[in-house]
Amino acid sequence: MDPRGTDARPFEVLLVEDNVTDAMITSEALGDCIKRNHVTLLDDGSKVMPYLRGKAPYKESIRPDLILLDLNMPGTRGHDVLCEIKNDKQLCSIPVCVLTASKAQSDVMRSYQLNANCYITKPLDFEKFSESMRLVCDYWFEVATLPPMVS
Repeated sequence: MDPRGTDARPFEVLLVEDNVTDAMITSEALGDCIKRNHVTLLDDGSKVMPYLRGKAPYKESIRPDLILLDLNMPGTRGHDVLCEIKNDKQLCSIPVCVLTASKAQSDVMRSYQLNANCYITKPLDFEKFSESMRLVCDYWFEVATLPPMVS
């Protein structure tokens, strides 16, 4: 079910993930659970803030409805990206789900201290991962009311 209706714009998901395989699997799983989505992939944490602010080379970027953020990346680390997003008055309302392989309690605690909206440890099994992404889609795109788009 797509709560935006058939004529609505797609859901915009920003996936911040440096692992190509994980990015492909995540994009595929998102496509399986909600047909009207557009996933933008950034493979380095240092690209996130220019993208979100519409700075070169991302002047045509679209504000995401949801950010899926890996923690362990080259460039700016995931926790630093999360901190920047949540401390920016224009961006702090964008839901950020940490999606990472780390099960470390210190990573979980730090993510929530920085106001992550949720923390998901990537299951190693594809079926379990797909189910996790379906639950993410169900919650964020069917149950939750997302903040309005701003230009």
